[in-house]
Amino acid sequence: MVKWEDFDKISDVISKWLPIEGEGDNMATQASTAISKIVYRWYNDGDVYDNNYYLEGWWNDLSCYANWLYNYLNITELKEIENIKSNEEYEELLFRVASKFTERYMEKLAMMEKTGSVYTEEGLFSFTEYEEEYYE
Repeated sequence: MVKWEDFDKISDVISKWLPIEGEGDNMATQASTAISKIVYRWYNDGDVYDNNYYLEGWWNDLSCYANWLYNYLNITELKEIENIKSNEEYEELLFRVASKFTERYMEKLAMMEKTGSVYTEEGLFSFTEYEEEYYE
């Protein structure tokens, strides 16, 4: 079972490229922004990047971050959300994806120009807002 602490080593690498604000000016800063948002939003708020399968997640739309990672970095493991049925399985998926962002990989991405936007990327993943029913 993956725990929050398991992300510490990965977080040390990713945080080197995490911009103070925005998505930065190269693909490493964009990747850092996207993966950080997906991981931290899960552990802080219970949000998932696609709520159209078994996990409903909470109220924040993170699909653009996953779409950017999938479209520009070919992180195909993200598609596995279709089969994830428990929080534990989702955490394992997040850990596998985040583990791809090694120091060497991030250094390569840092040499590549900013591409698209992690904030608006469309694609395979989506978030559906469900209207809450209120009972009196």
